[in-house]
Amino acid sequence: MKIKSWVFSLACSCISLSIFAMIPTPTSANINSERAIQEWSGNWDCIIDGRPSKISFNYDFGKGWGIRFSDNGGPWKTLVARRLDSNDPPADRPGNLFPLKYADDGNHWLLILHGGSRKASGYTTWNKTPYGLHCQK
Repeated sequence: MKIKSWVFSLACSCISLSIFAMIPTPTSANINSERAIQEWSGNWDCIIDGRPSKISFNYDFGKGWGIRFSDNGGPWKTLVARRLDSNDPPADRPGNLFPLKYADDGNHWLLILHGGSRKASGYTTWNKTPYGLHCQK
């Protein structure tokens, strides 16, 4: 009887996880679209809180986004895509929002693409304090 109960519980858990995994998040549903990949991919020259920086977006169809940045000529660091959350602004074109986080400490970033202009702006955070971020491709 315990084995049947355990198998049933395991099966239900697997089904729940499978269903959850199929629900698209704002990040996966919009940032991975063909249009978004074309617009975001490449090297961007940026200003973070007045300092020159660079961000590189590369999309691998087998792995997803590879994102890294260099602040003021320093070493390249990894950024990762994150889900939109309640602190992010709403958008009528969600593919123009790229929610990110710093891989080492989880500080949030957000870039907003200025439609068709090859420019984006937003913010980065450090210890929960936001700093301006402006980029041009």
